[in-house]
Amino acid sequence: MNDRLHVWVARVFLLGLIAFAFYYPSMFLAQLVPITFSGPQGWQGIYGVDDTVLVPLWWRLLYFCIWLPSVIATQVFVLAAIWLVILILRGTYFEPATVRTAQWAGAAAAISGLGLLAAGSCSSWMLTAYNAEQRAPVKLFIESGEMGVLFAGLGLFLFGHVLMVTVLMDRENKEII
Repeated sequence: MNDRLHVWVARVFLLGLIAFAFYYPSMFLAQLVPITFSGPQGWQGIYGVDDTVLVPLWWRLLYFCIWLPSVIATQVFVLAAIWLVILILRGTYFEPATVRTAQWAGAAAAISGLGLLAAGSCSSWMLTAYNAEQRAPVKLFIESGEMGVLFAGLGLFLFGHVLMVTVLMDRENKEII
């Protein structure tokens, strides 16, 4: 009965991860592509941006490129998490492949959190850089959710490292006996 519950929860979690794997990049593209590629007036109407601002293409591409690494790292994290759930559903708990996948997921989550912090710090400055008045300075913008992603990723990576050491020690002990 308890195994059925774990399998059911893992399958529901897997469905949520698959849905998120499609939703997150489409949400990113729906928000960032129009303001990047729609023309120099694409930023008009965004909070903090004057209605007369015309942003050159190189600046819009820079803004896009600052956000892109965190989105890619988030996708790598989601794909690693999907593969990790599939491995767990197959019954491979303490295998090197499972541990490596957990490490990949942790590293990708940490990179994503770091990228989100960097992009959040530059966003207000970049959005208002061409305002005639009231330009926002570059500031350290720390959001607790993004810090949580960073530290959760680091924790998952370190947990994977500890697990890898224990798996290798267990194999070594089995070879001796």
